[in-house]
Amino acid sequence: MPTGKVKWFDSDKGYGFIEQPGHPDVFVHRSGLVKQWRSPGAGEEVKFELEDDARRGRTKAIRVKSLSAGDETDDGNVNYEYDVTGTVRWFNRDKGYGFATRTDGKGSVFLSNNHLVESNPNNLVRGAELIFDVKPAEKGPRAVNIRLIPDRGHEPAPSNNTGIRSGRLTR
Repeated sequence: MPTGKVKWFDSDKGYGFIEQPGHPDVFVHRSGLVKQWRSPGAGEEVKFELEDDARRGRTKAIRVKSLSAGDETDDGNVNYEYDVTGTVRWFNRDKGYGFATRTDGKGSVFLSNNHLVESNPNNLVRGAELIFDVKPAEKGPRAVNIRLIPDRGHEPAPSNNTGIRSGRLTR
């Protein structure tokens, strides 16, 4: 993924440009920003992917993510891991958290419904497949920007107001 600095971004108009050393500036539209991210500020370091915009005849930045938002190592590098896949091990909808097992074999990550993007916590059922970014945290790795992989055959879990709790009928 290329990196650069935001040259300018107009949050009212919803677009701006990213500077890359030795390359032309890259157009970025608000739709290219990672969901749940505020508008980038001038000079902010970002990581992004490039996509050809055939309709407009230019290259644009997509999946733009801030490098300054994550934890940094002593040499200034961010410890985020991007686009990691995994499956839900367990998730408690009432408490809003659970764990997922990474498919790359690097263990488990903490899930919180606060970091869910465009999905319902009822869809976080055992075995549901996810894509997420991993952020280091004091108590262990945490999943952020959690997205459910669609069309994998997992039905949403029933809501908690079905009248059944712990196998007993409630009144």
